[in-house]
Amino acid sequence: MEAKQCPDGSYVGRTGPNCEFAPCPSEALCEGGACPSPQIIGGDKDEHGCLIAAGYSWCEEKQKCLRAWEESCADTADWQIYQNDQYGFEIKYPAKYKAAQDTYGWSHSLVLFLSPSGQSYIIQVEVWDTPDAFKNIYKTDPPFTVKTEDNKYITINHAGFEEKSIPEWSGMVASFRFIR
Repeated sequence: MEAKQCPDGSYVGRTGPNCEFAPCPSEALCEGGACPSPQIIGGDKDEHGCLIAAGYSWCEEKQKCLRAWEESCADTADWQIYQNDQYGFEIKYPAKYKAAQDTYGWSHSLVLFLSPSGQSYIIQVEVWDTPDAFKNIYKTDPPFTVKTEDNKYITINHAGFEEKSIPEWSGMVASFRFIR
């Protein structure tokens, strides 16, 4: 008996009235036309080629795909730096915002970044003892979180009502770092 080795390492024998080799398993799937491209799970890309499942999105300003928590889409060269020595972190913020340490009685708030008008906050940085503490407050939209060395949790909240400030929020999150 003769056998033919297929590209995948399997073997097929002769079959049918003409005694031809049977199609290899990979060829059998594609009878009658070209094989479809394999569907890669998690391989969806947006119109710019950014891999969505990996967290990439298109940054128009930089003309590339990036992950907002790793690199800011916003140009942060002229931003100010807020530093908190008590919890040992710093975060960059646009110069048009005002960093207000008077948090108007919000018990977990460390700093509010106020809009240029000074009438409302755009970004709020808070500190919590446990993840459950902030998850109970922000049930539907949990903020970005970072665990500190002293077992505290820092959250960076976006007020959400000014769509144009979202890229700046992403830039602030990407700039957050511990300095101890």
